[in-house]
Amino acid sequence: MSDDFKYEPSSYQSTHREAARVWNEAPTHHASARPAPAARHRDHVDPERQSESNKDALPPEIVSQTKDGLFVLSIDGTGSTLTWPAAIFAKMPYTMGEIQTEFLGSTSEVLLGVFGDLRPRSNDAYAVRFRRPVRTAQEAREMLLELKVQFNGGGQYSENSELVAEYVLLQVKAPQATRKVLTIFTDESPYSVAEHEDAKKLGIRAKGDMRTATIFDLLKKDGWDIYIILKPYGDNTTVTDSISRQVYASWEALVGADHIAQLKEKDRMNDVLFGILAQTSGKVDYFYTELLARQVDGAGKPEIEKLIPVYDALEQINGVEAQERHPCPGRPAKGLGRGKKSAPLM
Repeated sequence: MSDDFKYEPSSYQSTHREAARVWNEAPTHHASARPAPAARHRDHVDPERQSESNKDALPPEIVSQTKDGLFVLSIDGTGSTLTWPAAIFAKMPYTMGEIQTEFLGSTSEVLLGVFGDLRPRSNDAYAVRFRRPVRTAQEAREMLLELKVQFNGGGQYSENSELVAEYVLLQVKAPQATRKVLTIFTDESPYSVAEHEDAKKLGIRAKGDMRTATIFDLLKKDGWDIYIILKPYGDNTTVTDSISRQVYASWEALVGADHIAQLKEKDRMNDVLFGILAQTSGKVDYFYTELLARQVDGAGKPEIEKLIPVYDALEQINGVEAQERHPCPGRPAKGLGRGKKSAPLM
């Protein structure tokens, strides 16, 4: 892997214009991920000023034809996530290449989406957004420009991530995929029930109210590997504030602690995504070997300030023993002391 794709968005609201520019200018060592020349694209207007049917926001069904892996990444696009979504989107050329060459297979597909909250009524159409799975960086760039982001949520520490899960359960199909991975990035809890009226507004084919816990249980039974990436709530810089602890507890009850990454640094988001993919593909040792080799300064010394947030975030997912096999210089053994044990991977 390479860490040569840098992006610092100037403001969250400029996400799409800036991401489009960076996609066209950024170097990448993956020829298949090299973007085409810049194309004219329409600016995305404020949701309150654009007329759009809620049901038009989601395709009736999304079918992936991959015989490798399908990676679904749904990103909280409300105001409390600040500049994190922009940073994630801007690195997608690099991310796409790594997913296919290192983790999920050459024909793997990526389905990107954003979600918000139905509670602010003027923004209903933007509560859940997906378009289509993609295989190349250019396809992903074009699709990202079609996604519209809801910049404000409802202010009650919950967003409609349960509707994301319900849509994936009922209307995202990957009949030939060898692995199906759903990753949700957020700083808030899902609602405890996916309400039928909300689902109908978005064109989700639910037959009635569904408990969020039931949705996640059914996703697991259908072969989905589910991970949650949590940032500190709002502009907090730690994950120990009362809201972040409450949000963590709600997700832990749904997916388990070993499927949650708590991350404090947005610039390490790609590393955490790769740690998750390494876990699903049995390449954890490769991931840490490469991470330690890559995160060094000009003198060849480990950049500890970059490594420690990644190790902390992935401890529960990758396991204490995996990290002990590849210790992070300057980080206490077993880190936070709560990670799972893991068997050595071939």
